[in-house]
Amino acid sequence: MPRFKCSSLTRPLSPLNASRLLFAGCSLWVLLVICQSAFSQAEANQAEVNQAEANQGEANQGEANQAEANQGEANQTEVNQPKPDPQVELMNRLVKKAKQLSQQAYQPTARVASDVLKKLNYDEYRSIRFDAEKSFWRHQGLFEIQFFHPGFLYSEMIGLRAMDQAGLIRELNVDVRDFTYGNASLQQRLEAEDTELSYSGFRVHFPVNTKTYKDEIAVFLGASYFRLVGPGQVYGLSARGLAINTAESSGEEFPRFSDFWLVKPAPDCATLIIYALLDSPSVTGLYRFELSTDVATRAHVDVQLFSRTDIKKIGLAPLTSMFFFGEAALQARDDFRHEVHDSDGLLMHTSSDKWIWRPITNPRSLQVTSLHDHNPRGFGLVQRDRDFDHYLDVESHYQNRPSLWVEPQGEWGEGFVELVEIPTDTETNDNITAYWVPKQPFRAGESRQYSYTLSTFDSIPQQTPLAQVSRTLIGWGANPGQH
Repeated sequence: MPRFKCSSLTRPLSPLNASRLLFAGCSLWVLLVICQSAFSQAEANQAEVNQAEANQGEANQGEANQAEANQGEANQTEVNQPKPDPQVELMNRLVKKAKQLSQQAYQPTARVASDVLKKLNYDEYRSIRFDAEKSFWRHQGLFEIQFFHPGFLYSEMIGLRAMDQAGLIRELNVDVRDFTYGNASLQQRLEAEDTELSYSGFRVHFPVNTKTYKDEIAVFLGASYFRLVGPGQVYGLSARGLAINTAESSGEEFPRFSDFWLVKPAPDCATLIIYALLDSPSVTGLYRFELSTDVATRAHVDVQLFSRTDIKKIGLAPLTSMFFFGEAALQARDDFRHEVHDSDGLLMHTSSDKWIWRPITNPRSLQVTSLHDHNPRGFGLVQRDRDFDHYLDVESHYQNRPSLWVEPQGEWGEGFVELVEIPTDTETNDNITAYWVPKQPFRAGESRQYSYTLSTFDSIPQQTPLAQVSRTLIGWGANPGQH
């Protein structure tokens, strides 16, 4: 059997073949190394991609978490941020409105168009009464509001609005069903006219004397007039928003409150906020009244005025009263009463802590008195005599008429309290007025702000520490028989 020999394995390699074999081995090694490197690079690249994706994921998650955290903080800030006060927003809006009005021509206030109401006499107008059961805010808190019907002397109508605690505002217009009329024919004639009406004024009721009955403590009616009355008192002197050129030869201008906003207080709140827009040919303004009562009725008043024209003289915190006759009068009267007046003197507290008492009278001709000062501490018209026997008037109760004190807040500067006494032949005329006159005239385009507190009292303001003038008498001091 033949033997086969593998000469390719056993035969010695030639140099050329050895080189070829070595080159092939090296090529294989290089290929392996290259493949290994490529594989390693691919692994590295994939690792980088994975790391990048992981980093991006972490970054995105971080951004998402941060955004959620920021949104949460923003939401929490919105929760913690106090909501705008509706009263502040209302006041800012009304100040802006007053300023805009001052830059426009004056528009006279709308008067009642009803022929029936324009022709009412005094007795007919008095027979129209608001039904207390229809009082605004009836049984909803300490304050209730009743309204005045337009007509007779009060033909100018006012805009009247009420704002609730949420800041919602509603218009208040006349409903003839809220009034009782003295005679049926008057009501029928009004209903037949079917004229849209607005109120001419309103009064504020509060349990000032007893807890079970709400008496009147304030009334706003006619021009810029309003009255305050304290516990145990009856209406007497009035206050006004502003006096313009009083006792001047050019004639007096009477601004008026054209619009009111009543802010509903909380049920147990003993303070009522009222905003009033003042308007006249020469000036506009916004008044904020903060009304309260305890041992006295008080109105804290904040005023911002805008002048339409140059005004020679403005009177701040004007008070208006009546003096017909009294102990200091020389005139003989055919009257069983000894005195008839709402006030019998002007009291002033100066910046130097001096108290000045000036009896008032019913003069034969116009009389104007000025008491100069710088930043006065207060002034007022006073009904000092509280003795019924000096009046003997069972209807008017002059001994219970209030005195009214003005206490300026802040600096009012240089000026004077001016007292004006006007002759009168009847007790139905207000003939006494007093107010503070700033030294500087009020120029067109100017704006001024003032604050003061009005307080009712009897004969002596609480601030008075000294002895009081109790009576002022006048007459000839000669001995009997002397001429």
